[in-house]
Amino acid sequence: MRKGISVIRTDAIKRSQSVTRGKVTGFLIPFFPDFPYTPGMQGFLDRLFNRYGNKIT
Repeated sequence: MRKGISVIRTDAIKRSQSVTRGKVTGFLIPFFPDFPYTPGMQGFLDRLFNRYGNKIT
């Protein structure tokens, strides 16, 4: 039983770290010089991606 809880907690920590990395990356990338859009478009792109997910090609 303890081992099962440990596995679940480890998975939750990994997922939380992944979400945090994704949010930080999503915030910083628009400020990189090679980013093809202005930083102000970040909110628009976030909403677009959240709505359509990986369907955008």
